[in-house]
Amino acid sequence: TNTVDVIMLGINSLVQGQVSVYPNPVQDRCILQMNDVQGKIQIRVLNYLGQALYTGQLTGVSGHATHAIDLSGQPAGMYLIEVRTADNNSIMRVIKN
Repeated sequence: TNTVDVIMLGINSLVQGQVSVYPNPVQDRCILQMNDVQGKIQIRVLNYLGQALYTGQLTGVSGHATHAIDLSGQPAGMYLIEVRTADNNSIMRVIKN
């Protein structure tokens, strides 16, 4: 018989420790905190249908960066925040009350 090892990766495990979002759940605005990042950072907020509600870009980042995301105009529900750097991608789930 053949054995197959399966490794399950959580949705935040790609850059665990480098990118975090708070508060979660969020009322109006959340803060994206990025540590140990370099260069250009692309940020997208997606609704549950995968539609981009927000796109942003930070350039010239070296080390630590924070970025505020305004969700005040969005209805309550679950949103995905996607962060892309040259080396890593991360997707985090955020709940809006």
